[in-house]
Amino acid sequence: MAKQFINIGIEGNDGTGDSIRDAFNKSNENFTELYAVFGQGGQIGFTSLSDTPDQLGANKIPVTNSAGTAIEMKGISGTGISVDFTDPNNLLLTVNSIDISTDTAPDFGGPLNANAYAIGNVGISQSAVDDFNSTHGTSITEDDLVIDKGYADRRYLRSSGVGGVAGEVRIRTEPADATEYTKTISAYASGNLNIPTHGFTTTSNGLPFVYSSTGTDANNVTSGQNYYIRYIDANTISLHTSSAEATNDNDATRIKITVSGGTGVQTITDGAYNSSLAGNYLSTEAIQRTSAVRRQGDTMTGALYLSDHPGDLSGSGTPNGADDLQAASKFYVDTTSYASTTNLFVSQDGDDTMAGVPADKYGRSLAYAYKTISKAAQRAEQIIETSPFEAGPYTQIITYNNGVGNSTVTTQGITTPSGQTQLEFLMAANRQFIIKETIAYINATYPNFSYDTTLCERDLGLIQDAVVIDVLSGLTANSQSIQAGKRYYNSNSGLKAINQQSTETLGAVVFAQSLVVNFVLTNTAPGTLYQSNVTQTIDITKVVPQSGKDSANAKFEIVKGIIQDYNYIITAVDGSTYTITISNGNTGFVDQNQPTNKDLVPGKLIVGKTSGAKGEIISVTAGASNDTVQMFLREPVPFQVGEQMEFGNKVKEKQITIRVESGIYKEHLPIKVPANVSIKGDEFRRTIIRPLDAISQSPWANIYFFRNTTFDGLTIGTQEYGYHYAQDVTKPINTSVPPADAAYNTAINNKEMDVFLMNDASVIRNITFQAHGGFAEVLDPNGQVLTKSPYTQTASSFSQSVNSKSFRGGMYVDGYAGNVETTVTGVTNAFNIQVASAAGTGLFLRKPQTPCPFYILGARYQVAAITDYDQNAGTATLLLAASSNATNGWDGTYATPYNIIIQTAGNRSLLANDFVQINDLAYGLVATNGGLSEQVSTFTYYTHIAMYANNGGQIRALNCSSAHGDYGLVAEGSNPNEKIDAITLADNMTQQGMVFDDGSVDYDQPALGTAVYVFDLDYVPYSQSEIEIDHGGAVGITRYEITNVETTTAPSQPATRDGTVYKVNLGTGGSNLTSTTGLKAPLVDGQTVTIRSSRSFRFDGLENESPTRPSTAIVFDELTSAVYRSISFQSNDAVGNALPSGSAIIGIDAPFDTVKMNVNMTEAVNNTYAGSGTTMGNTPGDVTIAIDLLTQASDITRLNNGDMIFGWDGKVHRITSYTDRTTYATLTIQDVSDINATPIGGGLHSSMYRAGQSVNLRANLAAGETGTLTISISTCRATGHDFLDIGTGGFNTTNYPNVVFGDPQAPVQAQEVDERGKGRVFYVSTDQDGFFRVGKFFTVDQGTGSVTFSASIALSNLDGIGFKRGVVVAEFSSDTAMTDNASDTVPTESAVRGYVNRRLHFDHQGQLVGNPIGAGAVARDGSTPFTDNIGAGGFKIQNLQDPGVDQDAATKSYVDQVNYDTDELIDNRDVNISTPISSGQMLVFNGAKRIYTTPANGGLFGGGETITGSNSSATGVIYDLIQENVPGYGLATRISYNQTSVADFNTNDLIDNGSGVTANVINAGIDEIGNGIEDAGSDITVTATRTNSQTTINFQLNAGTIINADVSATAAIAQSKLTMQAATTRANDTGITQADLGLVSFDSGDFTVTNGWVTLKSASVDFADLPELDNAFAFGRSTAGTGAPEAVSFSTIVGTGGGLEDGDFVSEIGAAADPGNALIKTGANTYAYTNVSNTGEANSITKTDAAGQLDVSSLAIDGTLVFDTSASTLQVTTPGGVTVYTAVGSNADNTIQTFSGNQFGFGGADASTSPSNDNGQSQNTDPALASTYIYTKFIESEGKGANFTGIALGSGNPYIVGLDESSEGQIALVADGVVPVIATPQGLIPGNDNMDIGSSSGKRYKTVYAETFDGTATKAQYADLAENYLADNQYEVGTVLIFGGDTEVTTTALRGDTRVAGVVSENPAHLMNNALEGDNVTAVALTGRTPIKVVGIVQKGDMLISSSTQGFAVRSTDPKVGTVIGKALENKTDAGEGVIEAVVGRV
Repeated sequence: MAKQFINIGIEGNDGTGDSIRDAFNKSNENFTELYAVFGQGGQIGFTSLSDTPDQLGANKIPVTNSAGTAIEMKGISGTGISVDFTDPNNLLLTVNSIDISTDTAPDFGGPLNANAYAIGNVGISQSAVDDFNSTHGTSITEDDLVIDKGYADRRYLRSSGVGGVAGEVRIRTEPADATEYTKTISAYASGNLNIPTHGFTTTSNGLPFVYSSTGTDANNVTSGQNYYIRYIDANTISLHTSSAEATNDNDATRIKITVSGGTGVQTITDGAYNSSLAGNYLSTEAIQRTSAVRRQGDTMTGALYLSDHPGDLSGSGTPNGADDLQAASKFYVDTTSYASTTNLFVSQDGDDTMAGVPADKYGRSLAYAYKTISKAAQRAEQIIETSPFEAGPYTQIITYNNGVGNSTVTTQGITTPSGQTQLEFLMAANRQFIIKETIAYINATYPNFSYDTTLCERDLGLIQDAVVIDVLSGLTANSQSIQAGKRYYNSNSGLKAINQQSTETLGAVVFAQSLVVNFVLTNTAPGTLYQSNVTQTIDITKVVPQSGKDSANAKFEIVKGIIQDYNYIITAVDGSTYTITISNGNTGFVDQNQPTNKDLVPGKLIVGKTSGAKGEIISVTAGASNDTVQMFLREPVPFQVGEQMEFGNKVKEKQITIRVESGIYKEHLPIKVPANVSIKGDEFRRTIIRPLDAISQSPWANIYFFRNTTFDGLTIGTQEYGYHYAQDVTKPINTSVPPADAAYNTAINNKEMDVFLMNDASVIRNITFQAHGGFAEVLDPNGQVLTKSPYTQTASSFSQSVNSKSFRGGMYVDGYAGNVETTVTGVTNAFNIQVASAAGTGLFLRKPQTPCPFYILGARYQVAAITDYDQNAGTATLLLAASSNATNGWDGTYATPYNIIIQTAGNRSLLANDFVQINDLAYGLVATNGGLSEQVSTFTYYTHIAMYANNGGQIRALNCSSAHGDYGLVAEGSNPNEKIDAITLADNMTQQGMVFDDGSVDYDQPALGTAVYVFDLDYVPYSQSEIEIDHGGAVGITRYEITNVETTTAPSQPATRDGTVYKVNLGTGGSNLTSTTGLKAPLVDGQTVTIRSSRSFRFDGLENESPTRPSTAIVFDELTSAVYRSISFQSNDAVGNALPSGSAIIGIDAPFDTVKMNVNMTEAVNNTYAGSGTTMGNTPGDVTIAIDLLTQASDITRLNNGDMIFGWDGKVHRITSYTDRTTYATLTIQDVSDINATPIGGGLHSSMYRAGQSVNLRANLAAGETGTLTISISTCRATGHDFLDIGTGGFNTTNYPNVVFGDPQAPVQAQEVDERGKGRVFYVSTDQDGFFRVGKFFTVDQGTGSVTFSASIALSNLDGIGFKRGVVVAEFSSDTAMTDNASDTVPTESAVRGYVNRRLHFDHQGQLVGNPIGAGAVARDGSTPFTDNIGAGGFKIQNLQDPGVDQDAATKSYVDQVNYDTDELIDNRDVNISTPISSGQMLVFNGAKRIYTTPANGGLFGGGETITGSNSSATGVIYDLIQENVPGYGLATRISYNQTSVADFNTNDLIDNGSGVTANVINAGIDEIGNGIEDAGSDITVTATRTNSQTTINFQLNAGTIINADVSATAAIAQSKLTMQAATTRANDTGITQADLGLVSFDSGDFTVTNGWVTLKSASVDFADLPELDNAFAFGRSTAGTGAPEAVSFSTIVGTGGGLEDGDFVSEIGAAADPGNALIKTGANTYAYTNVSNTGEANSITKTDAAGQLDVSSLAIDGTLVFDTSASTLQVTTPGGVTVYTAVGSNADNTIQTFSGNQFGFGGADASTSPSNDNGQSQNTDPALASTYIYTKFIESEGKGANFTGIALGSGNPYIVGLDESSEGQIALVADGVVPVIATPQGLIPGNDNMDIGSSSGKRYKTVYAETFDGTATKAQYADLAENYLADNQYEVGTVLIFGGDTEVTTTALRGDTRVAGVVSENPAHLMNNALEGDNVTAVALTGRTPIKVVGIVQKGDMLISSSTQGFAVRSTDPKVGTVIGKALENKTDAGEGVIEAVVGRV
């Protein structure tokens, strides 16, 4: 119908237009028609159309009118036809006349005249030919058919015609390939070619075709020649030599080629096909318009290749491939002027999708740039990850013998090969065949494919090598294959190969895979070969197991998978290691593997200089001639024997710079900067990175790493290990599941992220960071810094400001970031351990980089390599380096499982220079957890902390600056890896001493003196201690600084401890408020003093007595907040005495923090709390002291710990308690020591009361106080550092620039450097006021010139130091020779002492010096020797004492006397001359000894007595003795004795004879000489004869004196010198004499002779040597008595020998009889008997009775009593001794059975494990029962009784109240005697009325799932009824929603919106549609009480409608119907936004 128009009237609601109802009716009708027209519902009447008749009429059909403008209804009529309208479905037209159609086989009798009429619908097909021939009996062909116009138009060219259907020529579509032009000849018949269904027709006659054969040619044809075809039939053609011959239709004259024979595949190919032309058209055919190019202009759809290059390049050909001639587009020319093969580019106009960019150009120029840095970094990561390794920047050649020779490979191979040697052989033999065959296949399959064959061959070889190495390394190994696949992503050419050329590349890999697996490894030749240059090697003896073929196939699958998808999921498996041995020149080790200096360490890379093989070291073992290296191959190339090697750090070869164009880049964070990658902006202020304000989509956001939960007082996390870039750190990011899914998790917003994750050798340059909520740079947790630390240059950081201290900023260097949690689960050996991680942690997430460490209590374990890594199982094997745990490895100290943390590998450092940090109240640089950083010219502004070294972090900064902010340089804590040294204070910090003054001037101690002489000390005082002296009177108590201590020559004094007198030198520097003027008053002998250690202390228990670190941290356990920093370690005390091992005196940088207390003089005199004393400090003996109140709680705690001591008047007291007495406090004390000469007992020795004076007590620690010494402290070193207004705070409080905003808050100089806890800051700085500081010890005020020293001064390179008087000192010399003798040089104390020592030749301790000056001096005490002869110069040495020992100088009288007394031989002390003296006697040592003693005491010694030495314990028997005057001894006793002990007497002996006679030995050890007198029985006569010139001696043997004893047992007199006789035979041995004996020789076959001992030769006496025996006899003896052996019959041996014979076993013992005993074998050839019992006797074997029963008293199994009975009791006991079953009773009724134990399992059920809820118990200790089935009616709790608890099952239970007790289908729960619930097949029903589900005040169910609720009343905790709807966003609780938006509900900004749906519910009481799924499912409160967001003033009861503020409600005084949300329940009095309670839905 016609469109209906709506009259809108003149103005709104003026009544002039259509009513709303009419208007919408018209609108609805219009839309109804529209919907009907478009088929979207509704109907439209035909007659309603504007161009159709209004009436249809009967039996008419619609037709258009003659003008074609309307439809008319017309009837049907005609001549000869009739129309039938009655059929409901069809209109029937009938031809009434008869014509030719009724003739089924018409023939024309003559020509047919169509008479200008058409003849149509002719058949033109083979079936039409067949029908024609069948009908008419003819044999026409298709050529004889009449064609129609269409057929002609389709096949023949038109000669004329214009436009449209009348003039065009339609050309066929280009074939997909060229296969249709080649026909395969199946056979030859009659010389013709048989080609089934060849498709030719007679129109093909005369066409040229080229013949070809893969074998031999057929007869009469030649491959490659043209022949012409003629159609014969559908399957046959003939060949002819010319086209004319082939088209000759005269069968008689036409000549064909008769073809036959030939081999191979024979084909003919259309001669018009030219393969060199692009496409698949024939060269002679017309092509479609889509394939042709218009000269007037056109658009190509494919590449266009030119014939040549223009200009000078003409004729250059295609050196780089066919695409050298490809025509270039303007865009290509414009954008490809440069494309890097190395760098990547990012620009403002870039495209991250790389749409339209060739893969090999991705990001390679500005024209192809990425849009974001993140995307470029992802591509860089891919390139670096797939890059080969190299040996890094510090490569060395492996040498031996200190570089004399270069080491070479001596052996090589896979350590544990898989055994696939056949596969290895076949792959190696066919490597080139596979490559060449694959290349040929590609060329044949893709003839138009242009590619670099050299690269393709290289890649095919690489893949093969990778597959082989993997298979040989283990059937599941795949790391080389993974690498081979990923290598395609490493280069532009590789990307091109797997993208633009992916079909061909994959085709090549698939072909190679098939060739290897199906043919090479099966020794089978392929059916089709594509080349013949390289042939296949087939060796049927090499049979590859199926496992090898499967493994190789799997490796190819990996390569294909990775080519198609870089993220192809596969777990890398290294397989076996690889081992090489390398020569060391027989030196025991190569130079780089020296035991004391190993450079070949695990993790480094060895490269073969010839092969290029690369192996990552796992271990290196030294050997005599070869070192053995175990490694993982990192390329599929084996080492070659004989090649040299180099090694270095394992790094990637590729180097990449990402060039970033100027602009602002909003990025998804974090961004990983891979190793060897630099990111460089155009200019650092122009290239800006900001976080994109969105949930991060960064691929690196889903990273699991360590981060402390607290930092600098901030809480920054909930757990240390987790996904810290995710919303929920406990689980990985996962947005692939619905938000309601428990696994759903998103990243945090980019604005909260760190920016860059830095890696080895990565660089950031020319970049500005802005608005980041994390740190600009952090270490990549998955990275490893091996060779070069990440580096930043010329950059700036502006972190996001929130105007408060925030965890964000510039650099955060966390040494723990890459830590991996795991557990040691197994130990193969000390250096091979197995580990496993908990699910979702550690090894489940990543394989740690190696080498890497883990620590246990400070011991370092180095992980050299990781094998058997299984990410799915979270397990691995750690190979530990030999250095681990001080070379002990995993030594079993810690039992497994043992948790460890594998720490971040490599160096943990970030470096920077010119890095500006403007991080408002954030952090500039943080180095924590052992992190390191070096900074040059790094400037920070407004930071909370500029540079912060924490937890062992180390910062080194040069020329840096810190401006404004809160703190400058901060160091805190120590390295958590260190095992902190537990130490003990060796001495009391306070000791008492006593003044020594002997009245001489040497020990005078006057007023103003600077020395005190003390003794009676616990220990030698330390330097920088203090001495406190009570001078009494007005002077009172004064403290003095002790500078050093000396020994004195004063004699030792009587003392309670040490009587040595020491000189204590005092300083006057006033350190720690000590005296600056020397002694305030003279000291007197015996005066007591208090010595208090202040800055030096001796500690015991040090593991390292002299650490190398510049400053260690010392913490006493009594006050851990106080940290003292060491400045020196001394191994000798103040006077040079050596300390014991493990001890050191440690100097600290500040005085010990004593507790200072003032004695309260007012209360001291009182006795309020005096205790056992008299007063509170006023009276000797007091044990309570009144003091002023302390204000520091820590001081009070320290005093109450009982650790503190103080000294007073000769005594040291321990403070046992501190008590607050409101206006004062009291101390209680105990005595520690007392040196007073007259002790008074316990308590104070004297009163502390001083009228008008104050007494200050200082408490410090007693010996034995424990503490810790930490070496690896956090340090921050800053040189040339500038501070500007530190302490002024952030950007706001700083008010910069001040000229605009005014002065800032005042700076705080103390916050420039902050040493917190154990941290140290070493700095050289200048601040805004010109103060130059060198640490805290030296300050120069450059404004005033004042210099402040707070430490010792060491000056050098000064011209001189001058004072008001005297000369200028040019040098403080330490020259102990004083060589220069200069007048302006002052020797140091050491130099003076050294010079004097050298001049004297001995030092102050009397020890000789090694470099003396001059002649030296002789010490008066004789402690130094002469060095040369002494000339007396003609003078005498007088008044000498007579010598006492041999080396004493002799006096004249002594010499004279000795000469006189020893001028005859007989006078010598060692000579004893016996008389008479006669000729022939000789002087000999006679074996006696002599000693000289003092005259005897207690009597006289006598001959024959035994004497004993008191010192030597020597003994001797006295021969004789004489008393005489001995020179040098005076009257002495000479004793000659026989020494009877090993030891001899010495001069320290007091000898005695055992009878009280004693004497002191004065000379001992003298061997006595005597004149030998010939014995009467001597065999020799000695005669002496004196001649004129000499005395001769003649020795003669006396005749007949030599006897047998005179001949040596070893004389070995030769038999030839003796007359011997041979032995003879005798009848017997009777009467044998010496003459009957002789020499014999024995048969070697029967005897063995050893040193004359003859024995029968073992197993060599032949049977022939024995007498012959009869059969069945043995040698023995049956005759009584001893005698010769006899022949004994076998039959008598057993019986005669008492053995058992068969005849002894005859009768059987009956059941009732005593069973007797049984014989038992107890061992080899040993037997015994035991009793047999059938009555349970002890120690018996049990025998069954007549019924077959055993009777025993009890039964034990495996040594354990199992069954036991007593009376009516049966007990069953476990092997553990537990009685598990007891049965007592005499019949079934009174028998009670008891099971004990806790777990009972029946039928194999397990009751041993802990119950599901074991309340934290580690094992099941409660009784438990397990059974597959238990048949019972009731289960009851232990309590029993009436109000029992249990479960009733099935029928017959009275507890199933109210139901049929006969029903089995019931279960009742009984609680306290009540049945609350019964389970039936229909469900759960209550056992009684009014039962509850849940509790109103206790436990509740969370969710009740049900279909229907039917009840009388309900109540709910929450107030509203809500229903789930899909919202278009996430909305807050209380948000007003309407129906609408993209989903179901949305918000509105329309006031009074009638679409209002409700309010977002908080906790609905009832939620409908809870199964709704989708994004943003929202509960909408429909009715009830709920929070609602409102704007403006609201009163209780106000109607609420939607407001113009999105999502908020507003009050309405006149709401419209449908707009009301609800009514307010609260007042809101302000005009702003807020939330109130309201009731919704109650309109």
